[in-house]
Amino acid sequence: MPDEIELKFIEIDKEETIQKLQALGAEKKFETEMKSITFLADGFSRADSTKKYLRLRNIEKKSYLTYKSPGTGKDVHIREEIEIEVHDFETTIKFLLALGFHPTPIFKKKRQHFKLGSTCFEIDEIDDDGKKVPPYLEIEAKTEEKLLEACKKLGLDHSKGHKGTIVEIYPDKFDI
Repeated sequence: MPDEIELKFIEIDKEETIQKLQALGAEKKFETEMKSITFLADGFSRADSTKKYLRLRNIEKKSYLTYKSPGTGKDVHIREEIEIEVHDFETTIKFLLALGFHPTPIFKKKRQHFKLGSTCFEIDEIDDDGKKVPPYLEIEAKTEEKLLEACKKLGLDHSKGHKGTIVEIYPDKFDI
């Protein structure tokens, strides 16, 4: 069973979306800043979700290394996701470089994370060193049906959701 079933909705009205989530009973779990770096090698990409993806992310004092399989899915984005906590951000970068991976520039974003049942809603904003992306909503659920149900509850047309990475959606905003 895939670990990641999601859609992204771009250029949202952040305050209106938060109000809708709260009205549905979604609980705000956290708000934080994070930095991410993607690692590339043959068969890996950060701008083509039909390929494998490897990311190192730092959230406050914790770091996570995440592998994602190539994406599938007709109406929603489906990927296997394997994530492990790593002890040290900088040492993990050195390790991945030694394995032959090539890093992309680090970028930072702000995230508000809400949860309703087992469905997660993340509102992200990127404004980092010339990379500026309007607020967007990512909805992640355990099943395609739950994801489509969440879209309906928020009054979102799932066919207008985006299935790729944010770098894939806004290639002009990132160095790719």
